Amino acid sequence: MTTPMVAALLLALVLGAGCGAPVAGLYPPRAGEPTVEVWVVAHGWHAGLAVRMADVPADAWPERSHFPHADFLEFGWGDRAYWQHESPGIRLALDALLRPTPSAVRVVGVRGPLAPAFPGAEIVGVRLSHAGFARLVRFVDDSIAREGEGAATPLAPASWPDSRFYPARTTYHLFRTSNTWTAAPPPP
Repeated sequence: MTTPMVAALLLALVLGAGCGAPVAGLYPPRAGEPTVEVWVVAHGWHAGLAVRMADVPADAWPERSHFPHADFLEFGWGDRAYWQHESPGIRLALDALLRPTPSAVRVVGVRGPLAPAFPGAEIVGVRLSHAGFARLVRFVDDSIAREGEGAATPLAPASWPDSRFYPARTTYHLFRTSNTWTAAPPPP
């Protein structure tokens, strides 16, 4: 995935579902306006969103308590069975693509800089307005399926160090993959 493609994915996220032009006050930020930097992490076929833990409001994402020493959280989304399987194979891949299947949000807690935590990944920073960042926080929060007010129960540890999978609200299929999740949230 090229740098312009990764930046376009995040830009599409802040434009919102169905919008074809920048949304005033969200992206791009106005000249001189305070901004918050977020990162798109391209892992080959998969893309995720990373945020600095200190930038996230204390009342957002109850799952953050599972990562007490993280400086950053990277969020990804994908087919639940395929993503959690050690050797998923072609059957799970076809199943994930050809019919709507349950999905999961993977959260990786990163201590220190992002690049050493994701060797080989392309990482692109994008500055959002505070309103755009708040919208991103709500989008990620709304992606995680929770029972009650507390943190979601992890499904399983993920293969990355200090990572967990959580149940997600939407289904995965050919037209709703990790890259489309990263690029544009579904309509409300």
